[in-house]
Formats: sequence, structure tokens, C-alpha cells
Amino acid sequence: MAEPYILPEHDITLQQIHAFLVIAKCHSLSKAAGEMFISQPALSKTLKRFEEGIGLPLFVRSNQGVTLTEAGKALYLAFRSIYENLERTITWVKTAMSTQRILHMAVPLNYDFSDDYDFIKSLVEKYEEKYADIRIMESLFDLKQLCQSLEYGGVDMMLIPSFIDSNIRFVNRRRISEFELCVAVSAESPYKGLDQPELFDHQTVYAMATTNSTGDMEYIENLCGRLGFTPGKIEFPPNCQTLLHAVRLGHGIGISWTYDYPGSSADIRYLPIPHALSQLYIDVVWNPREISQEAQRFLDMLP
Repeated sequence: MAEPYILPEHDITLQQIHAFLVIAKCHSLSKAAGEMFISQPALSKTLKRFEEGIGLPLFVRSNQGVTLTEAGKALYLAFRSIYENLERTITWVKTAMSTQRILHMAVPLNYDFSDDYDFIKSLVEKYEEKYADIRIMESLFDLKQLCQSLEYGGVDMMLIPSFIDSNIRFVNRRRISEFELCVAVSAESPYKGLDQPELFDHQTVYAMATTNSTGDMEYIENLCGRLGFTPGKIEFPPNCQTLLHAVRLGHGIGISWTYDYPGSSADIRYLPIPHALSQLYIDVVWNPREISQEAQRFLDMLP
């Protein structure tokens, strides 16, 4: 039976992504093949199909082994996060579903790396204290996947920035707290603040994408105008990690949430955008037609 494709538009599979990650970690086809318990020719064939599906060379081959190209580095950061999150989620669901009732909440990737969510986290703690037989499971998604999570099913509610149009019928939203958006620049850049916005004129602006490409472009164009500069072009990388990777390399500036991962201060500087300009909030979104008892109890705790 043919192997199922997880990304048919690029003709690549989860098995190929796993092989790519192992090769990148080992810097050697032979070592990677040993770790995966397959032959080196079979692994080479898998890698060849993966690169053909992506449409880009991802490794530089030499007598010393293999090293990632710039395209390979960007994809490695993105795929490693997705793959690890997938494995953690599967393990979490298997453990949690066998022992407790679940309230499944979809949250942004920076949930654990931003003060914006402190209020909702305090509510989570109070909820679990009050309902000891219910466990809240928080699954992390990038913006585009976050927008799709409620529509595709499997989650009871999601937390999203207020500028996002979820494109889902029959949903309710409630504003929770303010959300901080930032201009992200390389730690090596000379920019110290937003007091001279003309310095950002004509630079490439990397921003986070949702499922509404027209709305995304209009929002970023208008925000840049309110900040006082005109971007050279606006690009929407596939996820937050790729956006920050491009910024770290000095390819442009980013407009994103803060994502203070370990060591990020050495790579990225975040320049907070005044809330009066961004006017962003965190919203909780749910489908009232399919709301669970566990979710309704949580909503009842909201102010």
C-alpha cells in the first residue's frame, strides 16, 4: 500500500521529515542510518525524495559528512518544532484520556514564553483546583494552525489575538486581556527602539500568517503606516520559528509576538509596539453548538 502523504502539495511524508531531522542532527548519512536501523542506500533514497518534494537542496555533501544549507536550517527549525510537538501531544493525549476528563484548549506557540497569558494561566490553576477530576490540556499551535484547530475538531476552545478572523461559522468570542505585539530585530542590529521609524523604511517585513491572507496583508500594511514607515515588501513565513530565523540572520525585521525561548536574547531584540497602535487583545473562541460541560464551566469563570 502506498505511503500516505502528510503534505500532498509538496509530495512529502512524515517518514521523510523524520529522516531529514535525524540526518541534520547526526551530520552523517551513515550515522543517521544506524540510528534509524535502516540501510544507508534506503536513507539516501528517502532524502532524495524529500529534497525533490521540497524543491530545494537541503544539505551540502562533503567527505566530512553533510551540513544544512540556509534553506535546510530554516526547515529544520520549523519541522523540529512541529515533530516534537506532535510527539508530545500524542503522548499527552494517550496519558490524559486514560485517566481524567479533559478540557482541550488550543493556545499560541508563545504561551509559555510571554506574560500576556498570565491571567489565563491563573484561571487555569483556579479551574483545576475547583474541578479536580478535570484536566486542562493546552496544545500549542502557530497562528494558521490555531485558526484551524476549532474547525477541524479535537479542541473545546482556543486563545487567539483579536485581529484574527477565524473564518469559522457559529463561533463566539470573548475578550480576555491585552496582547503585546513587537517589532523583532536582530540582536546585532543598531535599532534600539521605535523612536526613528524611518530607519525601517523599505526593509522586508516578516509577519505571522493566518488563514486570511488578504486580511493579514491589510493589517500589517496599516500597522506599519501607523508606526511611521513603509516596508519594502511583506512576507509571511510558514511559522514563527522561520520568521525569527530570518530576522536573526538580518534579512529584515519581524512583526510578531514575543517568543523568549532559551537563548533568544542573544539572537533577537523585541521592540514593543504601543497598545494604542496595535489595539490587540487575547480572545477566547468557542463553538456554542458543540460546547462541552467542561468548557462551559471554564467560560463561567471568565469575568
